[in-house]
Amino acid sequence: MPRMERPLLPALLWILLAASPACAEYFAILRANPPLVSDPKCKEISVSIAFGHPFAQTATDMDLVQMFAAVKYPAKKDGQTLRHEFLDTLKPIKYLKKNAWGGTIPLPDPGLYQLVLETRPYWEETQGIFLQQFAQTLVPVQGYEHGWEIPVGLKLEILPLTRPFGLTAPALFTGRVLFDDKILSDTPVRIEYLNEDKRAVPSPYHQTQRLLTNEHGVFSFVCPHSGWWGFAAVTKGDPLKGPDGQPKKTELSGVLWIYIDPPVSPKKKQTGQQDD
Repeated sequence: MPRMERPLLPALLWILLAASPACAEYFAILRANPPLVSDPKCKEISVSIAFGHPFAQTATDMDLVQMFAAVKYPAKKDGQTLRHEFLDTLKPIKYLKKNAWGGTIPLPDPGLYQLVLETRPYWEETQGIFLQQFAQTLVPVQGYEHGWEIPVGLKLEILPLTRPFGLTAPALFTGRVLFDDKILSDTPVRIEYLNEDKRAVPSPYHQTQRLLTNEHGVFSFVCPHSGWWGFAAVTKGDPLKGPDGQPKKTELSGVLWIYIDPPVSPKKKQTGQQDD
């Protein structure tokens, strides 16, 4: 009597489950409200800082960052970039019921303000690694835009090659990844939408878009709809001592947040109006 073979379905099912996409990675969420300041009477903006999964709308408690500043262009003193430290202005807030931080940034003069932060290394138990992030967003004030194409000096950053404001959906964005001011080629970039309006997607693959930089450290992505979009370039950092006292891997992320405006709606024709 021939030997009965075990069915392959359970093994196949296990392989499919193992190959399914993992949960989205943590992002440092840095956003300013409003993202585009044109009102000359506006003298300050509110800023919120959180740590979580932007699309899935989940968060984790966040320690106070170790650096938070605003770099202002154009320079006013001897051609030097003006940098103002605002770490002491941050106050505890809640984001998705988790500990986060918020503050107010003064806008005393017109110009372009690049808001930058550096998180403390965070031990991620489930992955067994440390995470550290360097995040930035840009706020043009009263029509000024000079400075968006200038590196801000973070250890790991995304340098915009497309002006990162004044964009309407769908918008093509291009950036270059720099690590210690050097181009990073063949580097992963993760992209997520801050899904506060609870948009649905066809599959988990659509929550986090992924791509690689080319030989020039450049990547491009089309943001299909309006809202906040986060771009995170990922590379390895120096090992740090883990909870067990042994060296553990460190993952560094350079995060850039940009805001995409809704598309301009065409004017409705008046009754009796004809096309040209």
